[in-house]
Amino acid sequence: MKRLLFFVLILFFSSGNSALAKSGFTLITSANELRMGLPSSINPDANNFQVSLFDLKWNNKVGGELGLFKYDNDKFNVGFGVGGFINIHDFESLQFMSWQLWRASLGGSLHFEYKPLSSWLGAKDRLMFKGSYVHESQHATDVYGYVYSFTYQRPNEFDNGGIRSFEYIQFMLSYAKPIGENWNVYSNVFYKYFPKPALGTPSQMFSSGGYELGITRALSSKANVYAQYYFESIENNFDADKQMYINSWKRTPFTYKILELGLNVNNGDRSFTPFININHSNGRGLDFINFYRTVSFGIRIEL
Repeated sequence: MKRLLFFVLILFFSSGNSALAKSGFTLITSANELRMGLPSSINPDANNFQVSLFDLKWNNKVGGELGLFKYDNDKFNVGFGVGGFINIHDFESLQFMSWQLWRASLGGSLHFEYKPLSSWLGAKDRLMFKGSYVHESQHATDVYGYVYSFTYQRPNEFDNGGIRSFEYIQFMLSYAKPIGENWNVYSNVFYKYFPKPALGTPSQMFSSGGYELGITRALSSKANVYAQYYFESIENNFDADKQMYINSWKRTPFTYKILELGLNVNNGDRSFTPFININHSNGRGLDFINFYRTVSFGIRIEL
């Protein structure tokens, strides 16, 4: 039975998949195809590889996306994929490597484009809708260091396993417009809703809204320079005093403002991007009550 099932799978992916492709379906597609050619995001939650340094603190990430299927015909462009990352970062400077805090994310996303509407906006314009469902959890590796730096608690009182676990549903509208032969402008507008956490942890965040704006200038068929700006504001009910944190934070929105300049070198589905950014933002992990005003630099890779 196992041999028969294996034989059927081989036939399916060798011949059946090509037949589906003729009808517009592709069963396994790249992250770039799933994104339908739109520029990659500087969103701190983007699923990619990243090595960066800010205020002499490491912020490193390993992640990626896999398109499970794509349907493309004269009118519709639809794709579904899964993605995630592990982000390891520090809250103290001059650590030998990133290790003090970490967060992990896993989710699925549906991408949709109605081609006649994109064409109506412009011959090469792209307008795309994206819906996502994502789970994320955040933890401390350096529990003693975190507890004594951020809270009034004792290490044995700190719930490291369930301190910050949540899900969110995101709706995003993306638009890209070429200008002449070498320029491209684009934007993302999004809204996130945070339902009651599936693991039963207390709800801390309610909703967020934000946008991303960017412009690229092609240097060649495989390279461009870009400037991007990202903004997000997260409504929350976090009260530092009630949660025994060393801070006066009380229900103030968590905000993220990132201006980035970089060079993107791509080869089809793969890209390599050295960048520098100015970041005025709350921490993205368990350092969320810290507000950073920093200049950081790093390298981002998408496979």
